[in-house]
Amino acid sequence: FRRVLFRSDPNGEPWIAGGLPEITPEIQAKLDAIPEMTLSEQSATRNLRIVVDNSSEIYWRPIFSQSGGSCGQASGVGYLFTYEINLLRNLPSDVNENQYPTHYTWNYLNRGSGYGSWYYDGWDIIKDSGCPNRVIWGGMAGDPTKWMTGYDKYYSALHNKSLDYWYISVGTPDGLETFKHWLNDHNQADDFGGLACFAAHIGGAQYDVLPNESAESGKKILTSWGTSGYHAMTFVGY
Repeated sequence: FRRVLFRSDPNGEPWIAGGLPEITPEIQAKLDAIPEMTLSEQSATRNLRIVVDNSSEIYWRPIFSQSGGSCGQASGVGYLFTYEINLLRNLPSDVNENQYPTHYTWNYLNRGSGYGSWYYDGWDIIKDSGCPNRVIWGGMAGDPTKWMTGYDKYYSALHNKSLDYWYISVGTPDGLETFKHWLNDHNQADDFGGLACFAAHIGGAQYDVLPNESAESGKKILTSWGTSGYHAMTFVGY
C-alpha cells in the first residue's frame, strides 16, 4: 500500500508480537469459511476521498500500549470493535466507559501464558457473550490469567455484541478498490468509514521518508515488511 496510515505507540515503545497459533486444518477451515466482502452497488457510486484518516474521528480511541502478546485483541477489540460499536451508537471513544479491553477476550485465548491469538477468535467470543467495557473489566489489560467474576458484569457485557465480520482480499486492483471503499464509507455509502485488521512480520521491516513533493512530505513510509515477529495491526485510512 502507498500512504496507508497505521498506528503504533507514539512514544516509540517497541512493537510487541505474541506469535500466532499454528494453522491447523481446523483453523484453516475456519479461516476459509469467513465470508469475503465485495464492493456494494451503493458504495460503488460514492466518490472516494483523496485522503482518509479515520483516527481523526471521535470514534477512534486514544493510542495505548498493548500488554504482552495481546496484539490480536488490541487490534481487533481495543481499536476496531471500540471504533465500530461507538460509531453505531454515536459515542466518543475517549471515555473509559466507551472503551473495550484487550484482555477480556485475550485471556480466554492466551493459554494462560501470554500466547498470541487471532482477532477473529475475540470477535467470536463477543458475538456469543458480548464484551464488558473498560470500567467493568477494570482497565484495558491486567493479569493475563484473570477471568471476570460476577453475574452483573457478564450481563452488562451482553449489551456490547458484534454481529459478523468479513475479509477483503487485497491482492487485486478490485480488492484494493473494495478496501478503500470500506475505509472511506463502510462499503455502503456511509458518512464515516471503517477500520480493518491485518497482520505482518514487523521484525526487519524497511522504512523510507516521503520526499518533498509528497503531500505527506517528511513522514515515514513502510517499503517492505520484515521476516519475523508476526504482529497484528490496524488500518485506519489511506
